[in-house]
Amino acid sequence: MRDCKHARRRPAGADVVKFDLSLGRISVACSSGFISVFQAEGGERYRKLEDFAVERMVLPRDGKVRT
Repeated sequence: MRDCKHARRRPAGADVVKFDLSLGRISVACSSGFISVFQAEGGERYRKLEDFAVERMVLPRDGKVRT
């Protein structure tokens, strides 16, 4: 995404939250297998655009994510 910034607070259950300033959108990725996209509508109001299904993240047995 162009002009991406990390959100200040991460919603509960979210693994990654990105804000695209140029589009006014927030994308929230979760290990449950979805990326949710929200559109800014002014002030602190957002409208959910879509939930995109993606491959679920598979964690090792110890539950620690390695990059």
